[in-house]
Amino acid sequence: MDFERGRVRPRTVLNFSAGVNLFKKDKVTCSVQLDVLNLADKLFAYNFGNPFEGTHFGYGRRWGGGLKIELR
Repeated sequence: MDFERGRVRPRTVLNFSAGVNLFKKDKVTCSVQLDVLNLADKLFAYNFGNPFEGTHFGYGRRWGGGLKIELR
């Protein structure tokens, strides 16, 4: 945080997402996906000094994923 200017420092948050179709048949399709948010695991502040909400801090690295099965 830059207390002299009353603002947060600029930041870059890197996210990554990848997915692949495992198989596709006449009546069934299956795919998987992996997501990584804040890849560099850098904590950050935003909304610094807002008189209505205060200062908020961003999340650390988050992992997520999913399996999708479609039945037709």
